[in-house]
Amino acid sequence: MVLTEFINKENGKEIIQALELESYQTQISNLDGGYGSLIASNMNFITVNSEDRWLEVYLSEHDLHVLGVYVPHQPGKIKNDFWSKIREYSLNNQDKNVLITGDFNSCTREDSSNQSEYNPRDLKKLEESGYIDLWKEGHRDEDERFTGYYHDGTGFRLDYFLASPGLYS
Repeated sequence: MVLTEFINKENGKEIIQALELESYQTQISNLDGGYGSLIASNMNFITVNSEDRWLEVYLSEHDLHVLGVYVPHQPGKIKNDFWSKIREYSLNNQDKNVLITGDFNSCTREDSSNQSEYNPRDLKKLEESGYIDLWKEGHRDEDERFTGYYHDGTGFRLDYFLASPGLYS
């Protein structure tokens, strides 16, 4: 389980406690109380890397690497640098069983109800490098594709599950 926009404060600690009572192993990316990701699993995992908005774990039982990200919202250097790091990670790990998931705060024209784009270049680069968008491959109901909405009702798909070529096959 990967939760994004996770804050390790009172409510976040209650979520962790409830999961751990159900025998889930948990790990968070942001110990400072800022926004980040939480990964929880009922299988043991090894934390490979945990830093601001970035959390990678390895489930050896399934030879599976899971990268949970919460990409910064605002356009600019911080977001661009974060995307560069995701692309570098994806290229360096193409031959492994990798799932990259989380809130990408980005969408392509086809993933927005008003056909607008928000940082689509980086999503497209991941797909061009061989990563498979699992929602698209699953042929889900079009009405269920949006994961965020503006106050005016405009829907956007900002959350993604991308599998490496090896994992997908």
